[in-house]
Amino acid sequence: GAGNLDGAGTAARISAAGSPVTDAAGNIYYSDPFVRVIRKVTVDGKVSILAGKSGASGNTDGAGEAARFNFPLDLVIDSKGDLLVLDSKVIRKVSASGVVSTIPTSDFKIVSHLAIDKQDNLYISDTGDHHVYKLTPGGTLSMVPVYLGSADTPVMIGEGYNYNGQRGVAVDVAGNLYAAETANNRIRKITPDGTASVFANLPKPYTLKLDA
Repeated sequence: GAGNLDGAGTAARISAAGSPVTDAAGNIYYSDPFVRVIRKVTVDGKVSILAGKSGASGNTDGAGEAARFNFPLDLVIDSKGDLLVLDSKVIRKVSASGVVSTIPTSDFKIVSHLAIDKQDNLYISDTGDHHVYKLTPGGTLSMVPVYLGSADTPVMIGEGYNYNGQRGVAVDVAGNLYAAETANNRIRKITPDGTASVFANLPKPYTLKLDA
């Protein structure tokens, strides 16, 4: 049932489970935005708070209950087992032991979704300014260059193509980026060289997830 209670199996209660991810050992992590915490579910079904304090908001870095989140939403997991969490307009890193730090980046407008590739590059969908950004493990932030294509034939027109209300993003093992262009009822595919084409036409696509 709904609620906010740690515990094992059916004794646990969850208010909201956002963007679950799994580590190499099979543990599940998810954001609980209304309680403002990151939770962990072990392989034997034990639910506990990994980071943040139930009901307490803020942007304080720290370990476990000492950390604070404002409204944690989308999250991804990197090759080291660290979580990268979208918390309002900033990106927070949460280690496997629950230590939270803030990744320094430029101010975003309305960030909606994250994706991560096999090199641990983070892709940030900023719906507010209609761009997708790439953040390298070394901390370099750049706009993903996109060359606008028509519905069928990509035509290079230069860097900085504005998506129209894009939300979800995902990246495949070949490095192709997919963006849910919600306002235009389609999913865009952007190759590593920045060439964009229409991958699929769907009514109001929002969140994107790829099979491993």
